[in-house]
Amino acid sequence: MKDEFSQRHKDSCKKKIPYDSKKEINAIIRNSRNKNQNKTLSSYRCPICGFWHLTSCSKSKNKRLKKQKRRLEAFQKAVSQNSRKIN
Repeated sequence: MKDEFSQRHKDSCKKKIPYDSKKEINAIIRNSRNKNQNKTLSSYRCPICGFWHLTSCSKSKNKRLKKQKRRLEAFQKAVSQNSRKIN
């Protein structure tokens, strides 16, 4: 079972373009901003191969994700501050 899961992840990674560095992939994102107005590109470091990959989502979904991220960060900050007060 574990081997099947591992193989599926490796296979999905083979279909993606690997980039060596965050700097390299950020240059690609900057160059593509003018070409694709409906999608937002972002990058992530792959936990399977260790390289960087591109991902995209619609502008509206990206706004929702950023809002959720800000809420999560605010929550994490509040939890951190409260734990300092307790200690």
